[in-house]
Amino acid sequence: EERQRELEQLNAEEREKTENIQDALAAARRSLDSEDYPRTRSRLQQALEIELADAQSENRLHAQALAMMARSYVEEDVESSRNRAEAISYANDALQKDDNVWEAHYSLGRVYDETERYDDAIDAYSAAARLRPDSARVLYELAQAQYRAGEYRAARSSYRGVVRVEPAYPNAYYNLGITNLQLSDREAALEAFRFAVEVRPEDHAAQYRIGTLLLQEGDLAGAEERFQTAIELDSRDARYHSRLATALYRQGKLSRAETEFERALDIEPGSGLHNYNAALVKSELGKQNEALTLIRRAIQINDREPEYHYTLGKIEEALGRPDAAMNAHMAAVQRDSGYTKALVELGRLLSDAGSHEQALQLLTNAYQREPGSFEVNNNLGNVHLRLESFDQAIDHLSTAVAIRPDEPQAQYNLAIAYIEAGRLDRAEATLGDVLKLRPDFWQAYHRLGEVYIAKSEDDAARAVLQRLLQENPNYRERERVEQILAGL
Repeated sequence: EERQRELEQLNAEEREKTENIQDALAAARRSLDSEDYPRTRSRLQQALEIELADAQSENRLHAQALAMMARSYVEEDVESSRNRAEAISYANDALQKDDNVWEAHYSLGRVYDETERYDDAIDAYSAAARLRPDSARVLYELAQAQYRAGEYRAARSSYRGVVRVEPAYPNAYYNLGITNLQLSDREAALEAFRFAVEVRPEDHAAQYRIGTLLLQEGDLAGAEERFQTAIELDSRDARYHSRLATALYRQGKLSRAETEFERALDIEPGSGLHNYNAALVKSELGKQNEALTLIRRAIQINDREPEYHYTLGKIEEALGRPDAAMNAHMAAVQRDSGYTKALVELGRLLSDAGSHEQALQLLTNAYQREPGSFEVNNNLGNVHLRLESFDQAIDHLSTAVAIRPDEPQAQYNLAIAYIEAGRLDRAEATLGDVLKLRPDFWQAYHRLGEVYIAKSEDDAARAVLQRLLQENPNYRERERVEQILAGL
């Protein structure tokens, strides 16, 4: 009987001690949740000072206390080396007592993550996730570590786990979208970003991402709407204004695009890209002097971008300064010897200035790089035409027309090459194609009349030339046409 009473007394004391540990743990949890870390650790220390006769129970409860102690240090300041050292020590002590304490693995994961030991972090978070598969926080941190380690497929799986457990978990859907982009799964990325704004309508970054994907797909109106929404939620991000401007620009809404590019520039005046974009749209609006100031500023910020020098060249040409334009295009080529657009413009300007051989050399270089380019073949064909290399002119202009059959000027130049080469039937057919594309291409009527005369088809020549003067009485070569008609 005395032994029984001792056992009952012992059991009562054990139960009381166990309850005291559990109460201390619960109080510590509340303090941890409210970010009162000193009080958290004080209550955990109380729990650790209570010893139990049952070693297994003591290890289990003390392991929980030690794990929570470790977490208090990482939550307080994981960037502190002292806190990280304390967290590692407490977490390892916890795991020695009980390897199934998720919070110890989680705390180690946080420390390894902070110190960029991503493989170790993944192992630690994975252990925590096996013990707490319903914890969105644990799955999220695991996904973050996997993403940082470049394990994108694993990260996607973990992010999907987060949103299954807690759809509104902050940034989970957004990060899932970013991960899908890394995996080149644009459709899944778009779906994730749409879910992100569904669960969190104020997520302007997700709106921006949706807009960017729609812009890439060519849905310009949809992209415009998303960028506008992003700006309404956060008007201080220059990227949002710049992307909205791009969507507007591609829709031909140049005035509104100009406004948005300027807003991006107001936010980030030191951005070469924003200065370049504003210059580009102002140039297209005919505001060449304003464009000139902006593109020069872009070059001052970043002198290495060939595109900036190319755009300066286009603006200088529009201002009637071909020499300055050539210098700008030359600067573009110096920064990128394979920059075909600048080679073409430089070649064209040199040819216009009478330097046909130099132009031919540049354009031949461009052709070797981009033999399927309309601009290259068109300009190279024109240079051969001026050099009276008519067969080469026909070859390149035919290629240009095949690439862009709806370009009347290229068709006309090809017709001139056929005329000079004596291939009158081909010239007649090609001039007919020009007039189908553009019935007011008056020079084509004139040249077609001359082709008919060369073919001794005077009635056809008279009809086409009379039609030219009837439809355009102010034709600039009217006197010459009247002389031809008088001689028929």
